[in-house]
Amino acid sequence: MTSQLSVHYRVQVIERLDELASELTQISGWLAGLGIDGPSLLCQDAARDVFASCWLLERPIDRRVPGGLASTLRSAVGGYRGG
Repeated sequence: MTSQLSVHYRVQVIERLDELASELTQISGWLAGLGIDGPSLLCQDAARDVFASCWLLERPIDRRVPGGLASTLRSAVGGYRGG
């Protein structure tokens, strides 16, 4: 089903998921700093899953977009590498 998303919409989804994953990572750090380890680890795991979703959504862009444009799109939305 992901192959049916337009490149433009896919990039928008990836950007939003990347923002959410970054927020989860930040919340995890706050919780860990307060000594609330269980929820901190859950947020960290959730962030990792969201970043993995970004990576999976990125893959069809690499196959469908010619040449250097795929790397340009990847750079535009932060590379989906979790940080």
